[in-house]
Amino acid sequence: MKCLLSLLTFVIFIANASIQAQTLDRSQLQGKIKALRNELKSCEDQFLSPTPTDLEINADLLGQPQTGLIRLLPREVFDKPDKMTISGGGAYYSFKRLTHEYGYGSDIELSRDEFSVGFAGADYGMIAILNDATIQSVTLGHPAAQYLAAHKPPVKISEPAWK
Repeated sequence: MKCLLSLLTFVIFIANASIQAQTLDRSQLQGKIKALRNELKSCEDQFLSPTPTDLEINADLLGQPQTGLIRLLPREVFDKPDKMTISGGGAYYSFKRLTHEYGYGSDIELSRDEFSVGFAGADYGMIAILNDATIQSVTLGHPAAQYLAAHKPPVKISEPAWK
């Protein structure tokens, strides 16, 4: 009986130590998860950023006001949990909020080798086809830029978007 009591006391002691160790480990694990998420976000931000070569090639454009350069990833490839954790997989971009995160007023999407705009509710957008023009050659004097700059969006939903 004394042996059984000693064994029971030992088991309770071990179980109690295990519970305390688990509590400490869970707290440490939670911190590790947070650190890994931050590291993953940093890696995804780098993956979504233009390359130094892209930035160098477009330095003149980027030197102008209200310009920028982004990278979009094909939705059908990267909008998967095993590829990216960012909502939308880097296939979307909001020019107002400067984020790839889908669900915050995205303005453009890349899916199946096509760009699309105006894909949420009553939103609409326009994409200009530049043919053989380089992005560096497109200024406000370019016909496509003039058309887009002159566009007056409708005030009411019943008005046509393009006139």
